Amino acid sequence: MTIAERLRTSLRPDDYCVRLGGDEFAVLLGERVGSRKALAVADRIRGSVAQSIDAGGYEVTRTTSVGIASGGAVIGCEGVLTHADVALRAAKRRGGDVVVSFDEEMRAAAEERSELELSLRSAIDAGDLLLYYQPEFDLRTGNLLAVEALVRWQHPKRGLLPAAAFIAIAEETNLVVDLGLWVLAEGCRQMAVWVKEAPQRSMTMRINVSPAQLTSLGFVSQVADCLSEHGVPGELICLEITEHAVMQDVSRSIGVLDELRALGITLAIDDFGTGFSSMTQLKRMPVSTLKIDRSFVSGLGTDTSDTALVDSIVKLAGSFGLDVVAEGVETIEMVRELQRLGCYRAQGYLLSRPKPVEDLVEVLSAGHLDRSILGLAENPG
Repeated sequence: MTIAERLRTSLRPDDYCVRLGGDEFAVLLGERVGSRKALAVADRIRGSVAQSIDAGGYEVTRTTSVGIASGGAVIGCEGVLTHADVALRAAKRRGGDVVVSFDEEMRAAAEERSELELSLRSAIDAGDLLLYYQPEFDLRTGNLLAVEALVRWQHPKRGLLPAAAFIAIAEETNLVVDLGLWVLAEGCRQMAVWVKEAPQRSMTMRINVSPAQLTSLGFVSQVADCLSEHGVPGELICLEITEHAVMQDVSRSIGVLDELRALGITLAIDDFGTGFSSMTQLKRMPVSTLKIDRSFVSGLGTDTSDTALVDSIVKLAGSFGLDVVAEGVETIEMVRELQRLGCYRAQGYLLSRPKPVEDLVEVLSAGHLDRSILGLAENPG
């Protein structure tokens, strides 16, 4: 109520302020003004909200992020609100407590996003998506240990798009569950093909699971159906879940993970080190692998903090009896540092880029990478 009252007193009698929901408000200026005037009003609102509040003897302060848009009858009220929301999200991405005005660059990005959003659903249904696979190797022998399934979109106009170009859209439009189910089904189908071709091959398929997927109704049943339909043993599939996904609802997430483990599936915590999970929670999670986020691996050997963190994660994994995998390995120096720290599983551009199925034939047949990359003899002892 205090914030709402401050907003009201910051405006003129002919301005309007409404609460959209949560902590979001919309302000409509009562007369047509230029960008300079709009910025002045936004700064006045920010200054008013920033004043401290006495909450039961505690001093509380709040910051304000503001998005500004104009357009009038040309785009209508809904269009103005949409543009203001785009600018607001840009303000939040910049760290918050700033004012951002909608501009032509944002307009172009919004139009591109809208086009991608409209065509993503049909892409999932029409089979315009495909999987690339990034191998994971043993840094001591070069042997192939696993492949991670990474979704790509063969867009008719924009060409091959990486997941980063559309995953956020899928998450915001509730398509991420359908997208994740497609990846799961296609990954299991491809794994069944590989098992039939070489039953003796020892390799795991790693498949990423989004937070929305993990908590969606019927997810465990969907996984069980995929395994059954393609005849893939659960032991050959590893589902990767981020720390953030688990931390949203720890008890419920752990319950789902327990059900997945009952199917024989192994589980990995992806991007480990970024989600602030506690020791107690990690102990409760039925996971077998920790994957070290690439942002920490990139500093190995040069950033003492990153090196110390990776060392701590490797030791933590060892104390819990877990495997540990380093992501984003791009130099031989990183390999040497990981070996020194006792991390022997890795993936990254130095070892192999993500590849379509047809380009994996050589490494699948050999069962290992070109060992000279690691400074190893081609046929070790």
